[in-house]
Amino acid sequence: MSDSKNIGHLAEDLACEFLVKQGFLILERNWRNFIGEIDIVALKPKSILQRLNNKKILKTSRLIFVEVKAQSDARYGAAEERINYFKQQKLRQLAASYIKEKNLGNNSFRIDAIRVDLSQSPPLIKHIESAVESI
Repeated sequence: MSDSKNIGHLAEDLACEFLVKQGFLILERNWRNFIGEIDIVALKPKSILQRLNNKKILKTSRLIFVEVKAQSDARYGAAEERINYFKQQKLRQLAASYIKEKNLGNNSFRIDAIRVDLSQSPPLIKHIESAVESI
């Protein structure tokens, strides 16, 4: 595996750990279809009761699609700045495709970004909610 893939997987692992500590439930990692890949698909249940009753979670929780960006130095600017217009369009298409494939048509969703700065020790994690507007 290449160094960049190892760095990407490490960043995704750290992002998942961060989200779980924040109360999110991780549904999928590296979900793929013909359009591309979503790094993380998660839910943030509105209550502890929802976490205990998994069958109702999907119907009452907001889906969170997460693009993870690793950063090992600041030479190229903030990692989340690399989510350009075309990547945003692709993420929107992927989110819509996921919702359709899983028959989750009534769920609200948002597309977040997580920057994992691996040049810091410990790594610095920044969660940017609604990094890509879903409209």
